[in-house]
Amino acid sequence: MRFRDLDENGAAQYMLQTPRSADEGLGVFVTPNIQHIALARKDDEFNRALASAQIIVADGFPVYRFAKLRGLSLPGRVAGRAVIERMFADPAALAGHRGFFVVDSRATAEGIECWLNDFAPAFAVETLVPPFGFEKDAAYCRSLADAISTFDATLIFLCIGAPKSELFAYRYRALLPPAWALCVGQSFRLLLGMNAPPPDLMVRLNLEWLWRIVLEPRRMLQRYGPNQLRNILDDAGGLLKPAASLSPRDDLFAAGLTSFKTVGVMLAIEEEFDVVFPDQLLTRATFSSIAALTAAIESIRGDADAA
Repeated sequence: MRFRDLDENGAAQYMLQTPRSADEGLGVFVTPNIQHIALARKDDEFNRALASAQIIVADGFPVYRFAKLRGLSLPGRVAGRAVIERMFADPAALAGHRGFFVVDSRATAEGIECWLNDFAPAFAVETLVPPFGFEKDAAYCRSLADAISTFDATLIFLCIGAPKSELFAYRYRALLPPAWALCVGQSFRLLLGMNAPPPDLMVRLNLEWLWRIVLEPRRMLQRYGPNQLRNILDDAGGLLKPAASLSPRDDLFAAGLTSFKTVGVMLAIEEEFDVVFPDQLLTRATFSSIAALTAAIESIRGDADAA
C-alpha cells in the first residue's frame, strides 16, 4: 500500500476539488487501521482492494506508527471521521456535487437526508440501505452500481464497514461512475451525533477505543448464544477437543487455539454475527475464552442494538 502524504483537510479538499474524469474512472479513498491490515493478510482480494485505492491514509495509530518506523513521511493520523467533518464544513464547497450514500440503517439515511436538505440544499443527495448479506448477491450489487451511476454521483459514501465497502468499490468499479468513493464506516453517524464522538483529550492520546468501550453496553446476546461460537471454534479454531466440551471460561489457547487461527475465528465471527472487530479488541484476551468472545460481540453490537 502506498500512503498519501495528505492531512485530514488536504484529503477532504483534494476530493472536493479534483473531479474524476471518464478516463480515470472511479477513485477510492480508504483509511486502514490494524483490523484492515489483519484482514488484508488473510484475504488476497481485500488486500488488492486496499492496494488499488487512489488515496490511502493511516487511520489507526498502530498503522501510522508502523509507517513512520518504515521511514514514511506522513503528516499524522488521518481519521475518516475528521475527513468527513472537513468535507462538510462549508456547504458552498459541496455545490455542484452529487452524493450517493450507502448506509447501514434507515435511521442513518433519514438523518443524512434531513440534515443535508437544510445544510446544503445545492448538494444533490440520494441514500440507500442495502439488505443484509447484499455483498454476496452479485446481481444486487450490479443493480446498486447501476443506481449510483444513473444518479450520476460525483461523491459516493460507502458507510457499511470493512471489508464490504472496499470490496464493493473494487469489484464493481467498472460499473460505477467517475467519482470519488469514500469508505468511511460510521463517520456520518458521528457527525450527526447518532454516535457520541470521543473527547479531544482521548483523541490526542489515541484512546478512542477506550471511549467506545465505555459507551457500549454489556448485554446478554439474545439471538446469538455461545453455541454459534462453539461451532465457529470447531470449524476454524483448530482445537484439540470439541468446543462443546469447554466451559465458557476455559482457556481456548490451552485447548489448541493459536494466534494464527484467531484470524480465521475472527473472520468467521464477523460473517456469522455481522460485526466488525475494532482495533481495541484485536488482542489475545478477546480470544481467550468463549465468555470473552461473547463479551466482545456484545460490546460491538451495543450501539447497533440500541439504534
